[in-house]
Amino acid sequence: CVFFVVFVFNDTATTEIYTLSLHDALPISHQVRCFTKKAYQAFGGIKGAIGTAAKGAVTEVENAKDVLPHLFRELVSMSVDQKPTRRRAVRAELERDPVSADLIKRLVGDRSHARLLVADDKYVEVAHETLFEAWQAMAEWITEFKHDLQLRDRMCFEAHQWDAGEPRDPHLLWSHERQESLYQCLQHLGQPLDTWKEEPEKSFLQPEAER
Repeated sequence: CVFFVVFVFNDTATTEIYTLSLHDALPISHQVRCFTKKAYQAFGGIKGAIGTAAKGAVTEVENAKDVLPHLFRELVSMSVDQKPTRRRAVRAELERDPVSADLIKRLVGDRSHARLLVADDKYVEVAHETLFEAWQAMAEWITEFKHDLQLRDRMCFEAHQWDAGEPRDPHLLWSHERQESLYQCLQHLGQPLDTWKEEPEKSFLQPEAER
């Protein structure tokens, strides 16, 4: 019995991540355009295929596991209802060392391997949010750090709301206590405390005593 999986999506990138992930998950002897339902179920369907492709990319890069926390925190945002969403990351920041650069290259992939990330010369982001669940290492990391991510991203959201005000309302600036909670979250994430060097976050986080 031959089993066909047909993908119908609104964008090419989404179609590619599913099609090429399935291709990567199949044994070499089964690298064909159709396969049995049993084979499809054996590697966990779509999510299993994407997870296998991600794990394979990490395995191919020596010491890749050491840079995963940095990669994850740059690519994941947390919504107010605690759901992970895509975060566009600066490519130069992600590729700050040879290990990270090699891993990014493999995760971006090409037309013969799964494109788990999409990138241009300046930015990188996940190709599809299914990756947040399908990639076990990422899913576990998100579960552990979701509250830290939520506070970090909440601050960014409120900073931009404050900046959009005419004039800016000083009462919306975070208090010393809220800033301290943020910095504790950043330490937990392993993110530098001076992360925000540009506006509006820089001014939004001005120490309370200096206002």
